[in-house]
Amino acid sequence: MTDSKIFVPLLPPLLHLAVVKESINLYNDFQIETLDKAYRRIEIGISITSEDSENYPGCNSAQKKLLRIPPRLRKRVQEAIHGLKSGVELWKKEHSSILELDDEERIFYWRCDGTIDTVKTAQQLILNSNIDIKKRFHLACKYCLEDNIKTLWTEMEDTSKTEIRETADSWVVSYWMRWLRDGSMVTWKHVILSCYSYTNYGDIRMNSFFPSLLPKEREFFLRQLIIVTNDDTRQCRYALTTEEEEKILTSCPDEVLLSYLHWPLRNFFLETAERIWSYFDIYSYKNLLSRLLSNEINREVFDFYDFFECFWNSSPEHLRERVKNYRVLERKLNRVFMKLEEIRRKRKADFDELQHQKTKKISRDIIQMRWI
Repeated sequence: MTDSKIFVPLLPPLLHLAVVKESINLYNDFQIETLDKAYRRIEIGISITSEDSENYPGCNSAQKKLLRIPPRLRKRVQEAIHGLKSGVELWKKEHSSILELDDEERIFYWRCDGTIDTVKTAQQLILNSNIDIKKRFHLACKYCLEDNIKTLWTEMEDTSKTEIRETADSWVVSYWMRWLRDGSMVTWKHVILSCYSYTNYGDIRMNSFFPSLLPKEREFFLRQLIIVTNDDTRQCRYALTTEEEEKILTSCPDEVLLSYLHWPLRNFFLETAERIWSYFDIYSYKNLLSRLLSNEINREVFDFYDFFECFWNSSPEHLRERVKNYRVLERKLNRVFMKLEEIRRKRKADFDELQHQKTKKISRDIIQMRWI
């Protein structure tokens, strides 16, 4: 991250790149449920050669591959796999009006940071002649791919064109059909500006037009960039000026920081928090804390309690003290602190037991040496 801007493209460290590469291979080879089962079996010490191994052939194969990963990285790989899954589920939801994909289909192009390259994925789907040409045309319209739109329209049979004209329920498709008919007398950017306020935002890829807008035109869209959960809006954030960033951060710093809980930004959550604490007041901090302590956070996939302890310790002291005046939050905080203390006691007990076993082994070795 640079010193001047908050929203910049990810520059993942080499460790993250290695984790993502391994995670993508595992995600493409196995079902997520199989990987979860294999991971749990490793965690509780069930070996591949155990008596029930024949009942889990797919799980055993996944377990073998997971065991090749160093133990300290295995948890990160499993977390990354769930991050990939979340990205796929979001993509499917955003494209459900166009395509229905089976869970087994692996049609995605991934960036090295672990996010779906949505444009490249769309381009490859558009070239797939096994997919209905009307669906491919709709996809090209959503991504504003002019060359693909013209090519598909030329290739399309008259009956399909008529069907699209009569059934198109997307304003983006309707616009591009008008554009094909009348030419580019009215630029599509102006159509978007007039339609976007009262239509479905998901009909069009925002990043296809946002960077080219004038500063005054971009103001309307800033509120769409407060909560960023997908690749499209994340790419738009990168195009913001420092002044536009300032407006967003001043308006809703809590929502901005919460968007960093989504894969793969989670690794940058604490770093980003340090840089934007000055925008927080007690109300935005209270909302942030309430959301972090809610059940929305998947505490099984990543180490929530360790994460929360780091977050709490890095929070400004005046905000930590004031938030304790809210009884509901105070009770939730106390439960988390009790859990943290329980985790610390267990870790200490495990460490003491390990040291005890090492001491016993050393004692046995010394005794055996004396008898030699």
